[in-house]
Amino acid sequence: MTTYLRLRLGRLLPAVTAALLLAALPAGHRSALAATPNCESWTGAQPISPGSEDNELSGVAVRSPCDVWATGFFSGGTGDRTLAEHWNGGRWTLLPSPDPGPAFNFLDGVSAASAHSVWAVGDFSVVGGSRTLILHWAGRAWKRVASPSPGEFSELSSVDAVSSRDVWAVGSSAPGSGGSKTLIERWNGRGWRRVASPSPGPDNVLDAVTATSASNAWAVGAYTADRTTTRSLIVHWNGRAWRRVASPDPLPEAHLNAVAAASASDGWAVGSSTRGKVTRTLVVHWNGRAWRPAAAPSPGDGTNTFLSGVVALSAGSAWAVGGFRTGSVDHVLVLRWNGRIWTRVAVSGPGRLPGVLDAIGAGPGGAIWAAGSFTNTGGVSQALALHCC
Repeated sequence: MTTYLRLRLGRLLPAVTAALLLAALPAGHRSALAATPNCESWTGAQPISPGSEDNELSGVAVRSPCDVWATGFFSGGTGDRTLAEHWNGGRWTLLPSPDPGPAFNFLDGVSAASAHSVWAVGDFSVVGGSRTLILHWAGRAWKRVASPSPGEFSELSSVDAVSSRDVWAVGSSAPGSGGSKTLIERWNGRGWRRVASPSPGPDNVLDAVTATSASNAWAVGAYTADRTTTRSLIVHWNGRAWRRVASPDPLPEAHLNAVAAASASDGWAVGSSTRGKVTRTLVVHWNGRAWRPAAAPSPGDGTNTFLSGVVALSAGSAWAVGGFRTGSVDHVLVLRWNGRIWTRVAVSGPGRLPGVLDAIGAGPGGAIWAAGSFTNTGGVSQALALHCC
């Protein structure tokens, strides 16, 4: 089910682009930086799951322990619909959000510039294709904001707000035939505009974006090197243009799903790398000069282990989330960086049931939330939210 969310455009895009997206796993997104929490377990009150078939959260933004946003989708007899929920410190509340598409509507990423300026991005269906979807919360309701949709198929996977007047969103676009290109859009306080971005291969996708200032931002994803081999992709904004930066791929196939930065000289990107039928976690670190691979646990039987969200709190503290598979069952995965090594952290509550985590966010006061989905005892996918405690 979780892979279904990540692959929805694979059903519509050309075959080569579908193959590229097949290598991708859910993408996560960064939130505001937080003080380092002192915790070793994850639990949490569960969000609302309005869908009779599928419910999933793929983005989370944390402003404080009592102000958390999560976005995703749910499905039932009326198709796929956007899902937006808010945590007030005691419970999750479902807030109505626009569904412009007749068949599917998805929200992938969310970022909060302030209590009265929250952005969510995704895509929706149109006849013969898809269009980017950007929603804005100004304090009372979610409203759709016009955004560029180049090509017949366009999607946005991640959003990050530097301020209320400076916001980045990334994804991909493709014509009816031919390969996909990276897509980067920027909010300048008045409207969303497309910004030129590198597309080094026949097919290209950006899954996540993070920004520490108006002149320092990172976006990550993947591209096909020869229409069959997938390589990780990292691009950097220096205040004037987006440029590709070398990224290490320890195994033949690699895809980066999430990126976060504690400062201009300290950042993390996570995803998965594959050799043959074995897929392992992929973690790379930015030291201010270059991206270098870092060792990280890869539990499970090796068939499908990945990281889809990361948050960087300081040079000595970071968290990453994702999933791993044993047999045919997916399990949530939480990793912690203590300044020396990445280690696995225990999860309790619904997080122990079959499922995955798609995103992680942090806010002031050590508030950290992760979001995704789990399968209940009835076999229905439910929205999942866990917090560090």
